[in-house]
Amino acid sequence: MNRIQSQKLSMRIAAYALFALSSATWMASSSFATGLHQQTTTATSDQATASARTVKQNTETDAKTAKAAITEDDLRKRLTGKTWYLRGAWLSDSLEFSMRGDVLDHPTTGSFTLALVRIEKVHLTRRNVELEGTRYALHFLGALPYENSEKSVEEIRITSRKKFVRLVIAREQVVKPKKSQKKKQRSKAAASEQLSDKTEVMAGGGVKNQTTGQTDPKAVTAESPAEAEQMLGKALDRIFASTMDETMLATLPEYWQRYYKARLDGHAPDMNTGGVLTASVVDRAAKLLKAVDPASNEYAQANGIAGRALYRVVVGADGKPGSIAIMRPIGFGLDENAIAAIQAATFAPAMKAGVPVAEAIDLAVMFRIYSNRTNGLALKTAATVPKQAGPILPGPYSTPQK
Repeated sequence: MNRIQSQKLSMRIAAYALFALSSATWMASSSFATGLHQQTTTATSDQATASARTVKQNTETDAKTAKAAITEDDLRKRLTGKTWYLRGAWLSDSLEFSMRGDVLDHPTTGSFTLALVRIEKVHLTRRNVELEGTRYALHFLGALPYENSEKSVEEIRITSRKKFVRLVIAREQVVKPKKSQKKKQRSKAAASEQLSDKTEVMAGGGVKNQTTGQTDPKAVTAESPAEAEQMLGKALDRIFASTMDETMLATLPEYWQRYYKARLDGHAPDMNTGGVLTASVVDRAAKLLKAVDPASNEYAQANGIAGRALYRVVVGADGKPGSIAIMRPIGFGLDENAIAAIQAATFAPAMKAGVPVAEAIDLAVMFRIYSNRTNGLALKTAATVPKQAGPILPGPYSTPQK
């Protein structure tokens, strides 16, 4: 092969190599473009699927949120048609509560037997739940704790026909921000800084302005109706009790706790503990020396509540009344008056072997109805008759004397 032919062959080989390299480069480039297109298509499809899923979730959340928003009919079904205990034994006829169920303005309180309410009207506004109802009192019919409890008490209306009890409960307001997330976070942070400088979040609900000193119980907001409904439900549970539950019972005086525990256990309260004796083992029973008249009240007088109530009292070795248990209550706030009178009375202690000892005795307290005529006569008699030096026995109490 001569030199010219050799050069031509080398040029052909180089051309074939260049063609092969170009073909390989084109195929690789085409394959990459195809893969990139597939990846882009897949990513777009994934984004569309995720977007559809987000829209579906938001739709479901909105549906649940709309369903969770409490309505006036919901509250009416929950509250009306039954009698509720007011947990704080509030006696005022106009009561306001924070969104957490804390009572505002320090209303008058008293016996829980005067603090029942039957809700008749419900009005739901953007800021408040407004309730109207009538007040009822418990009248016990003379049953012992372990006797038939279904027939041992009645509820008597004590609100006059032209009056009503009004309760206003602040609602947590729902605020749905329309700003972008970043802008919302910046605004929320700025608002928090401003709030911390000028206001103070109160433990019972609401915000106190440090400049004016005023507290707004309606200033806190929620981000969803479900959250607002949950807080309202908790507030209602803190205000009302449908039965004498453990939380309600824990707020009562010890003598009422003993009574309801005896009802639950089915027997009389056991007061003969810690060295307290009974009348059957002492030489001389404890004796009442000086009685104090228990006061009635306007509710009992207006509704003709009278009768005898029975209490078990531990008279200590020093002659002072100690623990007291209610045996036959009368209700209408009179038992509290009777126990206050017993605690102010004077006793002679029981004796055993010449030594004073503690004894549990039963005392009956009588409540009467006083008309204007008898009240006027009593006042006139008290003004004209000289006061007796010694105590008048047996007074409002009766107890076996030895």
